[in-house]
Amino acid sequence: MHSACNLSGQKNRGKLIIVIIFLLFCFWCSSCEGDGSDIHTTHHFQETGILEINLDSLTSIDATSIIPSYFNDTLNLFITNELNNSVDVYDEASKELKKRFRFEREGPDGISQIRTTVVKNRDSIYVIGKFHIVNSKLINWEGDIINGRPIDFAWSGNKYNIVNHVSNIIQSGEFFYVTIGALFDINNPNSFDQSFSYEYRYDLKNQTLEELPVYEPLSYVGQAHNFYSVVPSRTLDNNGWLIYSWPEEEMLEVRNIQNLDSVLRVDAHINSFGMVLKGTVGKRSSKEQLKEALDHLLYIKILYDPFRNLYYRIASLPTGEYEPSDLRHWSAFGRNKIGIIAMNGNFDIIGYTILKSEMYNCYRAFVGKKGLYISKNNIYRKDFNENLLEYSVFELVLD
Repeated sequence: MHSACNLSGQKNRGKLIIVIIFLLFCFWCSSCEGDGSDIHTTHHFQETGILEINLDSLTSIDATSIIPSYFNDTLNLFITNELNNSVDVYDEASKELKKRFRFEREGPDGISQIRTTVVKNRDSIYVIGKFHIVNSKLINWEGDIINGRPIDFAWSGNKYNIVNHVSNIIQSGEFFYVTIGALFDINNPNSFDQSFSYEYRYDLKNQTLEELPVYEPLSYVGQAHNFYSVVPSRTLDNNGWLIYSWPEEEMLEVRNIQNLDSVLRVDAHINSFGMVLKGTVGKRSSKEQLKEALDHLLYIKILYDPFRNLYYRIASLPTGEYEPSDLRHWSAFGRNKIGIIAMNGNFDIIGYTILKSEMYNCYRAFVGKKGLYISKNNIYRKDFNENLLEYSVFELVLD
């Protein structure tokens, strides 16, 4: 009888141990929530190709913008060359300079400083000047000026007279979506409020500018901010959704161009990427701001892949080991690792990947038919070549 009781007790203790182990396992699983392990991902990014183009001696690697455009099935890269005040076009097939559209800095046919391009088609190329979108020319593939003032808007005396020269211009039909640069003081919390719309729609046909109901997110309001986190990245998909990614925001803001008042906020964050920068404290020098940005997670870009109906969110991760001499230029972000999040057409996170530090340039990523192109023009690479335009091509593949 006694031995039977002992046997029963041992069985009960065994069951208790199993229960305790199970509870500990559940506790461990719950403690991992939010670090990426709680997200059921089915895909990851895999490098499937390399694009290398030898640059002409007049094309600087420090291009202001690189705009991809397809003519038939050939990828063309429109590289804004501020030093030469030109737009240099290279194609992926020949890997050669195909066109150079150069402008004088003064005169009726000139542009004082070229900032970017908008390519509607081969014979409808808008070359946009810095600060004001009225400083633009419409040219064709031969370089002929079709319209010396394609954006004929009376800016004089208008309060919306400075166009943000950092953000991209989104073209949809006969409309340009442009951001207006706020005249804010990044050290002044009162500069950040929701009374200022930063998104405008320009009607190319009727030559009118429309203020859109798009404002800073509430998390930005009433506090000072880091210089590197005040400009959102945005993209437009095939369904007419405008997607905004703010550097300090874990969520994406999604708006339909037919109803911009309605905002859908979707989670697009991996906690294991690091801590997102949330404002700043006190006045910071330019070096202090750069160091602060490098030490935090910043969401740099949002891209739409029309060939696969996917969205890519790219982040600079706080993983760099930099020298004081690095803190002079935004290229210091090359010290950090890069995180890439992939979302399907419903904005569900289906995969993410971390790329190693000192290898890539997250600011110059774009989408092409072959996949996601991530620039390798990183000055911290040991084999960096300033005469070579380099991209790694990544595809989203099943685990």
